[in-house]
Amino acid sequence: MAARQLVDYGEIHSLALDLEPRGICDVLCSAQGLVVSRRSYGKHLCFIEVRQSTGEPGNHPVVDAAAAVVAADDGDVGNTSSSTHIFKLDDEKQSMRISSASTALGGQQSVEHNDVHRLVVFCNVPHMNPEDIKRVFKECKLGDKVEFYGYPSKDRLGYVSFICTRMSLVQKYHGPKRFLPERRVFDIKKPDIRPLCRFFRRAVACPAHDSCLFRHHFVSQEEEELTIRQRAKAESIRHEEHDESDPFDGGKNKHSLRADVFTKWLIETFKLQRLIHNHDDNNNNNNVDSPTTDQDHSVKDLNELPQVLDVAGGKGNIAFQLHSIHGIPCTVIDGRPLSFSKPMRKHFKKRPNEQFGFIQTLFDQQFIDDPRNESLLKRVGLIIGMHPDQATECIVDYALSRNLPFAVVPCCVFVSEFPDRRFNGQQVVSYQDFISYLQAKDPRIQLGYLDFVGRHKVLYMIP
Repeated sequence: MAARQLVDYGEIHSLALDLEPRGICDVLCSAQGLVVSRRSYGKHLCFIEVRQSTGEPGNHPVVDAAAAVVAADDGDVGNTSSSTHIFKLDDEKQSMRISSASTALGGQQSVEHNDVHRLVVFCNVPHMNPEDIKRVFKECKLGDKVEFYGYPSKDRLGYVSFICTRMSLVQKYHGPKRFLPERRVFDIKKPDIRPLCRFFRRAVACPAHDSCLFRHHFVSQEEEELTIRQRAKAESIRHEEHDESDPFDGGKNKHSLRADVFTKWLIETFKLQRLIHNHDDNNNNNNVDSPTTDQDHSVKDLNELPQVLDVAGGKGNIAFQLHSIHGIPCTVIDGRPLSFSKPMRKHFKKRPNEQFGFIQTLFDQQFIDDPRNESLLKRVGLIIGMHPDQATECIVDYALSRNLPFAVVPCCVFVSEFPDRRFNGQQVVSYQDFISYLQAKDPRIQLGYLDFVGRHKVLYMIP
């Protein structure tokens, strides 16, 4: 079936307006645009924002549309309430104005075609496989012209979206300089069409106060009811996870400083400098607490020394501090590609020999059983994980099986992926249940607290 060519995103909006929630239109459509932003969240999720020009050249300013490529295992294409908005263009000032989707779709359904310039395009498992999503993200660079195909839809909250079945590259960007898209400018004189302030949404003090560019009031009853439910849920989680034994309950460092805090805690708690001095004892006993010797290993290759294994190390912030700053050998294992920050790139450019090890794979039983990893695992003197997600329990189990010291900071529980976990005869569903479940594996496992905002409980063992 030939796709209906849609130059104006407002047509997609109109086709989806009459649908029921979670409904999908049966009209196959296609549209084009320039890639202005992209972000990957693994093989199942990436976001690609595209820009489109309408009308004859020079008659219309450039407008933006968003394309988000998503693959969800459960096939749910509806949870877009936090990211879906309709953008409108101020032709006089040529600046972008944002409109709350709940208002536009709930109370003003007669939206003009040329007023709608942004929609969310979904690509889920029944319509596109993870390999195609990976290919799309790899091929579509900033400034490239792309074309996407699929069906207009409406999610469970009534937001217009787009179910994508295919996305292809139309033309590569060949400009003389790096492609730099225009920044969006909100019309702050019209408060009802600005997005809701994220601090107001959480009922906390906004640091911008009266100068905040976002909205501090509700524009519809539906928006207010949804926000109240979100606040109540967040408060319930905070109350459940509150711990009177937390020494940092009065105030903590920013969440962005968690790598610094965890690194300092690791060095002090496990006395990590002794990993270098106790090389010979660690090779025999796999124990970082053996007596200190006077051997000088300063001329040795760090990769030959006992390793700190950083599981799900993300961008390598902890490994960078341990390995490159403090000289404590460290290897990162993560399923995602490693992306150095700007300070890391500058450091490694000057000192290329100080780069830590990296293996792009998942830390699971298959990795542990692989004979190619035997040499690395034999050198592990400490295994750590900062919010390692699905690998959390595997870290604990492996460390216990080898009597290795470890430290993990659990975060998400992933109930659907681990439905067989039980603690006190009940399924492990909450964060606190997960902490107790892991700690019950061995009486030597201790509970500590880190000084940063967020889930900061650390489980560790010193054999």
